[in-house]
Amino acid sequence: MSSWPVRPLSEVIALQRGHDLPTTSRTAGPIPVIGSGGVGGWHNEAKAEGPGVVIGRATNLGVPYWSDTPYWPLNTALYVTDFKGNDPRFIYHLFQVLDLSGYNSGSVQPMLNRNYIAQVPVQLPPIEEQRRISSVLGALDDLIATNTAVIRDILLLADTLAEGLSNQGSNCVFGDVCDVFGGGTPSTKDPFLWHGDIRWATPSDITALPSPYLFDTARHITQAGL
Repeated sequence: MSSWPVRPLSEVIALQRGHDLPTTSRTAGPIPVIGSGGVGGWHNEAKAEGPGVVIGRATNLGVPYWSDTPYWPLNTALYVTDFKGNDPRFIYHLFQVLDLSGYNSGSVQPMLNRNYIAQVPVQLPPIEEQRRISSVLGALDDLIATNTAVIRDILLLADTLAEGLSNQGSNCVFGDVCDVFGGGTPSTKDPFLWHGDIRWATPSDITALPSPYLFDTARHITQAGL
């Protein structure tokens, strides 16, 4: 890896801001609508051809999402318009290890500006080596997808069992069984508050859930952040 040449990100790929598509303007179809939290709906028209890579812009800064098929990238995200001869799947995995959370350009809400990250240095192997790497990681992704499907079936079974148990008990309100408090966001400009081991849940984490259980979050905070 040390022999791979270092290039600015702008020489590796071209990024563009996604396109607005309110839910009221969507027509049911097979095209995934991908935002900063992943697939957030479906439409009958695509704005980009697959395979493609989308990264979080408004939240989940730099977190990548992959699409094998044509897709619609939302304006809460950036998407790759030109891979410049590089392997698309390798670029996806590159963003998985490329921490862009420190390039926040927003004053109130976290925001990733493509111009801010244009000069981020990345090590880029030759195309054949890119393909070998993406092939291995792609096989692992397929295994993860299979395991995810198994977990989903287990969760469906758990839901069924829980529903059966709830039908046998008495109804109560949420506050009867736990205390609920308002959330907050640690300053994204203070690096000592982030990249810890405490999960930090956002609406994007919730909307991206395949089931009503949250096991992990895209970002983590430190004890100081908490």
